Amino acid sequence: MSRESIWELVIPTTLPKFRFHGSFLPKVVLSLYVSVHF
Repeated sequence: MSRESIWELVIPTTLPKFRFHGSFLPKVVLSLYVSVHF
């Protein structure tokens, strides 16, 4: 599997969980996602 396909599987499953922990973690995940792609 490529890294992109792994992210596409990880992001939708983890973001809903992070919403319960506040708004900080999603920002970290998104920043990591952006750093991987760009």
